[in-house]
Amino acid sequence: MSKVARIVTLALLVAVLVGRWARRALWPSSRLGRAAGPGAVITMPAVDVEALMAEDVLRYEEGLPPRFAQPIPVQITPAGYGIWEAQADGTRLWRLRISSPGRCR
Repeated sequence: MSKVARIVTLALLVAVLVGRWARRALWPSSRLGRAAGPGAVITMPAVDVEALMAEDVLRYEEGLPPRFAQPIPVQITPAGYGIWEAQADGTRLWRLRISSPGRCR
């Protein structure tokens, strides 16, 4: 292998490794497995799934796009809910779980 080919190969290898490192550095701590504990849990009020499904049929018949969620008004902020965790790198991670009783489609 020529000297130029070695340099090009080394440069490509470094570019790939730096690119992987940069993407990983931007991942949240929770994805990297550095966060501890499940966090706080807030339970939303139950929704009438059957009524929503009936509305979805009407929406479909009217040519409207499919619904992917049902809005529920809340006033949840990081200041009043959830758990803040200090990370080893000095950042803080806010964790909050939201559950909703009932079945999913």
